Amino acid sequence: MNKLGLIVLLLMVVAGIQAADSKVVAKKQTVYAVHSDLINRTYVCAEGVEAGEIKDGIVHASLLRGDSRYLLIAYSYLSRPNHPNGRCGGGVESYLVWLRVRGSTLVAAQSVQFESCWSDIDCDISEGRPSWHGSLFTVEYAQFHHNRDAQTSTFTNHRASFDSTTPHKGIQVTDVKTGTLKDCDADRTEEQ
Repeated sequence: MNKLGLIVLLLMVVAGIQAADSKVVAKKQTVYAVHSDLINRTYVCAEGVEAGEIKDGIVHASLLRGDSRYLLIAYSYLSRPNHPNGRCGGGVESYLVWLRVRGSTLVAAQSVQFESCWSDIDCDISEGRPSWHGSLFTVEYAQFHHNRDAQTSTFTNHRASFDSTTPHKGIQVTDVKTGTLKDCDADRTEEQ
C-alpha cells in the first residue's frame, strides 16, 4: 500500500471513531400525509400538531393568505372494509379537515367527523351533504345517543362551516337543533 492509500485509510478510521463518539440523535418528526385529487404531499407537523393521513380526499379549498396556505379537504373511508357483513359492514366514516400550512410545515389542523356508522353520526338530514353557498362551505349532520333503558334516542343536529373570506378561523361548528325520539327498535327482538 502506498503512502497516500495509508493516509486515506487512517483518515477514514479516525472519522469513523469520531462519528461513533459523537452520539448524534436525530429528532423524531411527525408527519401529516395528504393524498387527494389535487395534493399528494407530506407535511412536517409543528409542535403540538398531531400526525395524520388523508387518503383519497377531495380538496374543497386551497387558499393562500400571506405566508400560510389553508386547505379544506373532505374524505371518507369504509367503516369495516374487510367485513362487509354485520354491524357497519356497509358503513362510511367521513371527515372535514382544515389544515394551515407554511412552506412544508403543518402549523395547525382541525377535523370534524360528519358521518359515522360506529359513532351514530348521520349526514343524510335535509341538505346535509357538504356544499358551497357563496363563500361559505357547510355540512349538516345529526349525532344520535341511544338510551336503551328509557327506550329513547336524543339527537343534536350540527352545522360545520368554513368561510373562505376568513380561512384562519378554521371550521366553525354550531348546534342547530336538539330533540328526543322514541326508539323504534325498543320493542323489536333480535333474531338468533
